[in-house]
Amino acid sequence: MSGREMENEDEFMLKCLEILRDGRSSFRTINRKSVISEANQSVLWSGLSKRGRTNRKLNFTDLKVVDPAFRRGATLRLLSNVIILSVFDLRALVFHEKVQIFDPENLQSAKVSKQLVTSLRSAQQSNNHFVFELFVLDTLLTLVSKQATAPFESLESATYQMLKEAPRKNVAHYLSSLRLKKQQLYQIAENSEIPRQLLVSFLEEEAFEVPTDFDSDNLKQQTEDLLEQRLLLFRCLDSSILLLETIGQRVHRLLEEVNNREDVLSIGMDSFLRSVLPRYLVPVLVRTY
Repeated sequence: MSGREMENEDEFMLKCLEILRDGRSSFRTINRKSVISEANQSVLWSGLSKRGRTNRKLNFTDLKVVDPAFRRGATLRLLSNVIILSVFDLRALVFHEKVQIFDPENLQSAKVSKQLVTSLRSAQQSNNHFVFELFVLDTLLTLVSKQATAPFESLESATYQMLKEAPRKNVAHYLSSLRLKKQQLYQIAENSEIPRQLLVSFLEEEAFEVPTDFDSDNLKQQTEDLLEQRLLLFRCLDSSILLLETIGQRVHRLLEEVNNREDVLSIGMDSFLRSVLPRYLVPVLVRTY
């Protein structure tokens, strides 16, 4: 165990931007014990809190997910009292009536926080009744997904323009440029797949399935309640789901066209080299001898 991990939990400080339901925000420097204590006072919306994984609450190990000192993979974890989100450079804890965004000064977190504050204020002014946790989760995932896939619009246009061309000269250079575009497309596909997989796992998690051991008298009502909550869950997360599905489909469709063009040109280049190159090599071989 490193010295950092052995530090007293009361003295281990984290910086965060805390944003309330009405859009008010403030910077805080808070120790881990206080984060746990505040989480223990939080009770998520009933459609989530009853389905947290094994009804477990936030603990000190969970905080490593949002601590920038630790490198962790993308995470979207539902607990009974908080939602943990870590994707790209964004790390957040979503409580019932507030969200804490950690390492708030990094570029992505700063941009996302500003837009989240604007969205919350707008929702509050419109007297729109919304499930805070789901509203925040959808907004955060939508914003980071847009940032991660932002280069796609210009790349898509440039790639389609290349595909319209029919190179008759300098085919090797064209192929090289096309392959560079393909690498960039694969990177965007990966960037969109990371948050999409988080959402898929979150929505398909076993904790959301209808239990089979209900009393028969309550089974119908409890099943209806669960399905209603699940429908609301999908509806609240539809912005991020739609964005990621749409981007993914467009990227894969374009990649298919790029791969087809690359295959055709590569076959043509190979055929050309096999038929033409030997004729040019004959004089060279004759002079050699």
